Amino acid sequence: MDNFKILLKKNFLEFKRTKKWIVFLIVFPAIAILSSVLAKVLLSALAPIFEMMGLTYEPTIADSYAQFVANMAETGYLLIAIMFSITLVKEKSSSTYYVLKSNGVKESEIVLSHFISKLILITVSYLASVVVFVIMNLILFRSYTGYRGVVSLSFTYLLLVFALCFSLFVSSFVNKKSHGYIIAIASYFVFSILYVIPKIDVFTPFYALTLSNDIMYEYSHAVSDFVINGASLVVICIGLIIGSIYLFKNKVDNGK
Repeated sequence: MDNFKILLKKNFLEFKRTKKWIVFLIVFPAIAILSSVLAKVLLSALAPIFEMMGLTYEPTIADSYAQFVANMAETGYLLIAIMFSITLVKEKSSSTYYVLKSNGVKESEIVLSHFISKLILITVSYLASVVVFVIMNLILFRSYTGYRGVVSLSFTYLLLVFALCFSLFVSSFVNKKSHGYIIAIASYFVFSILYVIPKIDVFTPFYALTLSNDIMYEYSHAVSDFVINGASLVVICIGLIIGSIYLFKNKVDNGK
């Protein structure tokens, strides 16, 4: 436990040194502000066009959530994937790993300390964005969503956690930082394709976005879809962390 605390402190000091905490605390709330403003202003500006087509549409808070989910999924996922896809690569390429091992630190402690520290950073930043988002919706739409909003925001958060787990997994087996970046960016497009494939869609990470939007627009959806997708995301994340620990130990110990 003492080793784990020391590793956590080391990781938090790295956040401070590299200013990563500032990046997340700026980008995530900015997404919240931009999403709500775009939903209100852009759709209101398009009202005359809708009227020409014989349609009447007034922007709602559901549109704001749809914007937030889409923007957070794209920007948040890529930010996390790119920033953290080289985490364990740096441990391998420096003498840090061998110093830690000589002091009795386990690979599992190294990987889990990175996971927990980065999860805390992402969670705090996301909660800050949610607070800003709710305030903006109260100002612009004068309404809030209750449990529907909680479910929508929770599934979006799960996707961000998946992005972190996947990034650490990638960093556990790549040998070059550039490879980590390429796989991280490519994964966004691969997962975006997978979630539109029938029968397997509900098990894929990005299906969480469909559920996040559907519950806001009150589209008909089986409760089982939410359960299956949520459970799948949790299981996949646990599997990725376990895989990261195994590969990190195997790759380093065997010098591969």
